[in-house]
Amino acid sequence: MRVLNKEELHQVSGGVWNFIGGAAAGLVQYGVYNYRHDKAATLSGAITAMAFGAVTSGFGSFGITACGGGIIGNLIWRPKIMAANSIGQAIAANYSEDKPEGN
Repeated sequence: MRVLNKEELHQVSGGVWNFIGGAAAGLVQYGVYNYRHDKAATLSGAITAMAFGAVTSGFGSFGITACGGGIIGNLIWRPKIMAANSIGQAIAANYSEDKPEGN
């Protein structure tokens, strides 16, 4: 096992910001959706939205980078990232609805 130099450490640790930013964006999107539709936000719905945001943003960024980045990488991956995040946000919004007892 060897110690990473500063450049290697930056390459490894820089990816975590994609997940953190995605989680924050997912939480904001969840809040805006609930506000627009006059729904009560719940902790479970917020956590679900953050998880979907983190996963789609984090792994989507790796996909864009794997395609070489730039315009081509974004054209290939961005629609997939946005579709997956929209599905996740819909699940989070429906998951946070009050369910009748016994169901």
